[in-house]
Amino acid sequence: GLSTCLAPGTGGGCIDWKYCARDIWIAPCPDLVRGAFRKGDPKAAEGYADMVQSTIQSKCPDDVAAFIAESIQGVGGQVVYPPGYLKAVYERVRAAGGVCIADEVQVGFGRTGQGYWGFETQGVVPDIVTLGKPIGNGFPLAAVVVKRHIARSFDDCQYFNTAGGNPVSCAAGLAVLESIDEDDLQENARAQGEYCMQLLEELKARHRRIGDVRGMGLFIGVELMKDGHGLEPAPEATAWVFERCKELGLLIGKGGPYNNVLRIKPPICVTRADIEFLVGCLARALQEEQEMEEQGRMVVEPSAADVDLLVYNYLKQNGFGHLATQFKQETGGLKKEGNPYFGLKLQSILADATSSGRHHEHVDYEGAQKLTDSAEGGAGPDGRPEAPEGGPGKARHAEERRGPHDHGHPVAGLDP
Repeated sequence: GLSTCLAPGTGGGCIDWKYCARDIWIAPCPDLVRGAFRKGDPKAAEGYADMVQSTIQSKCPDDVAAFIAESIQGVGGQVVYPPGYLKAVYERVRAAGGVCIADEVQVGFGRTGQGYWGFETQGVVPDIVTLGKPIGNGFPLAAVVVKRHIARSFDDCQYFNTAGGNPVSCAAGLAVLESIDEDDLQENARAQGEYCMQLLEELKARHRRIGDVRGMGLFIGVELMKDGHGLEPAPEATAWVFERCKELGLLIGKGGPYNNVLRIKPPICVTRADIEFLVGCLARALQEEQEMEEQGRMVVEPSAADVDLLVYNYLKQNGFGHLATQFKQETGGLKKEGNPYFGLKLQSILADATSSGRHHEHVDYEGAQKLTDSAEGGAGPDGRPEAPEGGPGKARHAEERRGPHDHGHPVAGLDP
């Protein structure tokens, strides 16, 4: 099986983001900000599709089951693919005997404004579509839609689903479909999304933190950088702005491989006034963050979850399994209040490893971190990084706490 990766340029298989299923290979994300092909490059779609072809040829040349990807990446950083990318990928996957799966859980049901489904914006028809979340507007409901020949494959097997076809859930789903049509919510997503993008672009011109604004309809990402003219991510500032927006009454998300992308995906029934409130809160939070930094008062560290992503970027992707284990062991007690921020421990571990001469790693924010010298340990016999300690699927759970002196800002905590 194939999937697009949350992190641009990585290729360590499913271990990259803690998904430890066997026989799943990660194709590079078609990231137009940090990837091999950037915004405005007419070769971007074919170039990234060729990377999927290379993954097929190197990992599963004779046995491709399926390719699955969100039509626009969500948690991966609100990544909008170059036009024609999925069409080129689907052609290559089908030629190799695989089926194509579109994940529409976040972008379906008119959110993009340009189409009822996200995959329509790429000019493709998947073999399988997965649906959830907005299909019930908060009511528990999900669905899988398949082409007829795939559905017929169930004729010779027994399939059982305890809650399948629940009439109450189906009634909720039908009501959602009716509301989308009767209230013309797809058009509202298009119009309000364009207005939001316009205001955010104006905000970008005034704030150096904003490195990129991207999206489609009401599915928008704002990427924050150390300096808006560069590519070094600013996860600390992102975490602070995220928390400050919450205090101002605005709920947004954050994601991306460096956790430096503010994810804007409001209900598609929002009004023009709602959009102005949204951008106003964001503008105020960004201004306050800038003033605090200029005054030397930015002492709030990112949450444990933010640094956890960076830990995996630094260690797991490049085979430093033993350092990752050491990091986990030495920070396991940081769940207790009052302990130092565990990112400092990570720095000391990396510094010790570098000064010992065993490893040297060059951090490249234009893509994956590159290992310039051979690494000792931390890799399996096939050269891939070790699975996280505790076996497949085991991952630390991070939480954010508020202490007596943090003024409502996140303080790192880590479950051992």
